[in-house]
Amino acid sequence: MGTFITVVQYCTCCGYSYKWCSQPLTANIPSGNLSLSAATLFSGSSATKLLRAMRIMNLATISDSTFEKHKTKYLHPTIYAVWRDHQDHILQQLAQMEGGLILGCDGRSDSPGHCAKFGSYSVLETRINKVIDIQLVQVLQPINKYYTLTATILMLYSHNTELNDGFCYNVSVVCSIT
Repeated sequence: MGTFITVVQYCTCCGYSYKWCSQPLTANIPSGNLSLSAATLFSGSSATKLLRAMRIMNLATISDSTFEKHKTKYLHPTIYAVWRDHQDHILQQLAQMEGGLILGCDGRSDSPGHCAKFGSYSVLETRINKVIDIQLVQVLQPINKYYTLTATILMLYSHNTELNDGFCYNVSVVCSIT
């Protein structure tokens, strides 16, 4: 059960039937249910808390497993595709820039006393002020700016190979600010 209602009317005299849906279907999934999952994920809200609150108020809603299915099957792949498109656009911008890259790097993980397992490490090109790569690293390993910078440079080279359209990246690091 979710936020979707279907009403089927059937006339016993003439056999006419009409089906009404409270929301449109996209790929046989109620669009409002998928939108609820997307809004929850994209806002950083806790799905468990939101869905529990809706159940307490006796509002019909999606289940935790439906939210997880939406997240895994539709939302995460969409986020990844949008990020790759954005990254491709930025890398094409970088290919046209003169003077190499000026990269700034920073890593974040949970503060001491908390139980974070992963941290993130971001690399940005400082002249265009845009993130060009994000690496997820285990907190158990110290965040190594040179390893992550090397991974980013390898990503730039592999991106150039994938495009195979004549772009040539001058990936010499002029300055690394951490």
